[in-house]
Amino acid sequence: MKINGTNRIDYVNQAYKKNNEQAVSSYNKASGLYKSRDTIELSETSRELYKQIEKLSAEETVDSQKIDSIKQAIQNGTYRVSPKELAEKIINRILEQTNPGEE
Repeated sequence: MKINGTNRIDYVNQAYKKNNEQAVSSYNKASGLYKSRDTIELSETSRELYKQIEKLSAEETVDSQKIDSIKQAIQNGTYRVSPKELAEKIINRILEQTNPGEE
């Protein structure tokens, strides 16, 4: 008695040949590379965000004119720091770090 469908090796071989044919067809002999099947498409929002990040990183983030004026005042001995303002800023910074999001 013959039972059909017991030879699963034929199915495996057929699947292997099909995958191998697809791999060979995606090979570009001129470049020696396989064609890529994966693609990434960025949304318009992500492209705009990337542009803004690039723009911000290109801008100078330091106010060099203010730094130069403070340096000059220090060299001249005319730079004065208000102890009250300094203490308030230190306390506010500590409070911001310990309680983020609260005002």
